[in-house]
Amino acid sequence: MRKKFALNLAILIGANLLIKPFWIFGIDRVVQNTLGAESYGLYFAVFNYSLLFSVLLDLGLNNFNNRAISRVPSRIGQYFGNLFTLKISLSAIYFLFTLAAAFGSGFNKEKLEILSLLLVNQILLTLILFFRSNLQALQRFKADSFISIADRLLAIGFCAAIIWFHVFELSIASFILAQTAALFITCVIAGILVGKQAGFLFSFWDRKFRLRIFRSTFPYALLVFLMTVYGRIDAILLDSLLGENGAYQAGIYAASFRIFDAANQFGFLFSTILLPLFAANFKQQKKNDELVQFGLQGIMIFAVSVSVICVIWSKFLLQLLYHQSGQEWQQVFIFTMLAFIPASLIYIMGTLLTAKGAIYTLCKISVAGVFFNFFANYFSIPIYGAVGSAATALATNVLVCLLHVLAVAKQTKVTMPLKSVASLLVFIILSFATCYGISLLHLNSGFVSIGLSGVVILLLAIALQILPLAEIKKVVAALNSRVVKRSDAA
Repeated sequence: MRKKFALNLAILIGANLLIKPFWIFGIDRVVQNTLGAESYGLYFAVFNYSLLFSVLLDLGLNNFNNRAISRVPSRIGQYFGNLFTLKISLSAIYFLFTLAAAFGSGFNKEKLEILSLLLVNQILLTLILFFRSNLQALQRFKADSFISIADRLLAIGFCAAIIWFHVFELSIASFILAQTAALFITCVIAGILVGKQAGFLFSFWDRKFRLRIFRSTFPYALLVFLMTVYGRIDAILLDSLLGENGAYQAGIYAASFRIFDAANQFGFLFSTILLPLFAANFKQQKKNDELVQFGLQGIMIFAVSVSVICVIWSKFLLQLLYHQSGQEWQQVFIFTMLAFIPASLIYIMGTLLTAKGAIYTLCKISVAGVFFNFFANYFSIPIYGAVGSAATALATNVLVCLLHVLAVAKQTKVTMPLKSVASLLVFIILSFATCYGISLLHLNSGFVSIGLSGVVILLLAIALQILPLAEIKKVVAALNSRVVKRSDAA
């Protein structure tokens, strides 16, 4: 059982790390290059709008369902049908509310048509996640691993047929519909897999029971909504505040955000690994100091490496990835990838506060992020366009990161040695300085320069003890212990 759990966990992580980056760079980027920044920028802005109210699709029900079925698997027969009908009701509310809000915001016919298709995709996606929550609770790990990548695999196949084999003409509509087909097929397969386990008994619980569920999940749903707003509102404001030029500016921003988002998958993965470890320590009244220090050191090595390389060699990387890139694209890219450092730190601090149960504190921090981001964008975008939006994203992430640090210091009593904090700051400064020095050498190949920079950053991490091998062994042992406990419980 231990080997089975570990193997399927490795398959799940490995498959997602391979397939999702390929989708981002092999498909999504190619679509932008083919259709142009303006067309893709319109899609990107509307896509972000479709995410604003996506919290209405779930309201924390997936997590509630996962916990409930995990504890008593026999509940699935009762819970599945009831929660499925509830999800359908929420989907209808989400679809109508988002369309009404978009119409009230002045969306034209083209935007409303694109938004309608994207809303269907979001509904299909949340249903897939609901089905997966049941598979995870029943410890059907192979089935869950397959479903987790099926939609992307199918979408890659369908989009490849459009892009390279010209089965249909490539357009924003065909790009979205290819994803719709992939999501629909995956949703049907996932529904059948779960339906075989649960049966299809559809009924509604009494009103008091539903209210009790929503009351327990509301803080988490609110947090997700607030984080979505300050993380996704940039492109929406670019499109709405700049008139005819808005779509093109949103396209420039999308080009940089794509790389930021791809790199961000590492932080998300890191947080999912650390969350149960933090929570276990809090439950057992053990200190999280060493684990936090390890988490910060580990994520900083990755974040600084990515940020430094992207900033120093921004022109080379953008010319490599995008046909239309220019000086404005480079400025946006630099600000966006500088924001990756505080954004990565937020993952560690936010995960620690989540494990502590400080959800309302996280909500307050996110409210500050929303207000700052909105007003800073509102005043900077009309003057500086996408560059102003990227600079605002950097400032917002720095502000939110500092608020997380203050909250952690106040509520968790976690402290880091001054020596470790100083080492991290020196590591950041030396990494930028040495890599800038390498760029002045004007080596024949940009790839050689980037490779050399990666080696230098790694050596700096070792020299400054940012990469402590002893701590890595401790965490690996802790992770192994968690795997053993979960597999034995099965």
